[in-house]
Amino acid sequence: IIFLCWILSAICWILTGFHFFLHTFAQDTCSAFEEFQQNPSNNSLTPMLPCLHEVYADQIMIDLGSAVHTFVNELNSKITKLSGLVELDEQKENSSKGFFKICNPFSSAPDYSYNPSRCSKDAILISDIPQVLRQFTCVKDTSNASCDADKKFISKDSSDMVLAYTETVQKLLSILPDLQNLARCSFVKDTISDVLSHQCRPFKLSFKLLWLSTMILSMTMVILVLAWLAKLYQNKGRHFRKCSVIPSSTY
Repeated sequence: IIFLCWILSAICWILTGFHFFLHTFAQDTCSAFEEFQQNPSNNSLTPMLPCLHEVYADQIMIDLGSAVHTFVNELNSKITKLSGLVELDEQKENSSKGFFKICNPFSSAPDYSYNPSRCSKDAILISDIPQVLRQFTCVKDTSNASCDADKKFISKDSSDMVLAYTETVQKLLSILPDLQNLARCSFVKDTISDVLSHQCRPFKLSFKLLWLSTMILSMTMVILVLAWLAKLYQNKGRHFRKCSVIPSSTY
């Protein structure tokens, strides 16, 4: 029975060590998350996370914004030139209102930040360019006189080229928020922030209580086993007093 108790005590101490390891691991993990939240570009988790450096991520978004910003500005420049050459009553009435101005969702240099709400109400959205362009496109096999009469002054080839660029830009704008989150590792930052806010504290507390409880259980087991051994020896007439003298019987 005593041997079995010693085995149980050893198992308790092994569990105590394992729970202490979990407690230390939880503390180190939460500390690493706190370090990442304070300095995302330089911390102990940087080599392990699939995130770009913040400077590189910002530069990628600036390059994308610059490309779209330049494309929209060139379109607006071409439209301005055409509006000076073509005499359209509708254009004359709406030129001051920006009817032929395409919305540029990116700010100017150096930031080129994306903000779709910055466009005016009368500006044409990039997604609406195909519908507007179709009204002024001269279909193939149509005479120039007929196109001029219908006020369709854009050739089919030019229209197809603009539509191809427009479709590419629109697809880019559709996935731009996801690209921003991916380049700036927003999903990782949000996850770590959620763990720090809602899970780290109870996680550390649970393992601390588990470690302390197993340690107390292990110490209690050892004390009980030692007390049991002492009781057994005492029952056999052996005492643990130093320098004790047992009188011998004389005949």
